[in-house]
Amino acid sequence: MKYIAPTLTALKSSTEIDVESCLRHYDFLIEGGIDGVAIFGSSGEFPHLPLEERKKLISAAVKHIDHRMQVFIGTGEMQVEDCISLSEFALEQGADGVMIVGPYYFALNDESVFRYYDRVASAVKGKIYIYNYPERTGYSVSPEVVLKLAELHPNIAGIKDTIPDMAHTVALIQTVKSRLPHFEVLSGFDYNFAANVMAGGDGCIAALANIRPKLCSAWRDAMKNGDYDAAAKYQIIFNRLVAIYGVTFPFMAGMKSVLVDMDIFTSDTVCFPYQESTASQKQRVRDILKDF
Repeated sequence: MKYIAPTLTALKSSTEIDVESCLRHYDFLIEGGIDGVAIFGSSGEFPHLPLEERKKLISAAVKHIDHRMQVFIGTGEMQVEDCISLSEFALEQGADGVMIVGPYYFALNDESVFRYYDRVASAVKGKIYIYNYPERTGYSVSPEVVLKLAELHPNIAGIKDTIPDMAHTVALIQTVKSRLPHFEVLSGFDYNFAANVMAGGDGCIAALANIRPKLCSAWRDAMKNGDYDAAAKYQIIFNRLVAIYGVTFPFMAGMKSVLVDMDIFTSDTVCFPYQESTASQKQRVRDILKDF
């Protein structure tokens, strides 16, 4: 059972990463009891950042974390060979695995999805987590395709299923984990954490962990210990906290302002063409968090 943070990326400018702030953030997450980080997922603004900047942070992050928690790197790229190359780089640096979203813009059918991940998994010698995010890619990776890929490639170790309702995630659990119990099925929304675990899944990779890691790890521990009264109380808390996602667009701007308030990030800069939080938005985020 895991609660992993898909980390925000601290920036000095819209294209330059603030590595030192990122490293402070990782320490904050470790102290908060989080199980791992997924660097350069959607929360990390990966499509907008230069490759060399991303590589710089990957190297620094793996070295700094030094096995104190798991490190997964988002390596999705539109060109499959670029994805393979970045995945190999991340694993060579010592990452525990890579998280790969498939090509976006044109939707893929099941055969194209299979071909893409089959190509990547054949070339990449390390743990791969499929990143299923239909709202961004225009297609969903079906449970049947996931099972076929995981049976063919033992290095495909799990999936992040970023779908608001649990129907698809439950289908993954029933289809894949019934055949491959070690395969990890992780949800992408905080409020689905307990539902995922109770359905037989493995937890979540969800962004509120960036700013409230102790709450996330406490919820995880309640579920681990079978303290369902406490777990239900945390569910109510997180059902309220997810309002943060709707304050700014993208949501990372509002969350970065929280980390600035905590002296972890030095700036709430987001990638162009997105906008930083306004004063009223920052106050709205503070109001949501004030009791937690």
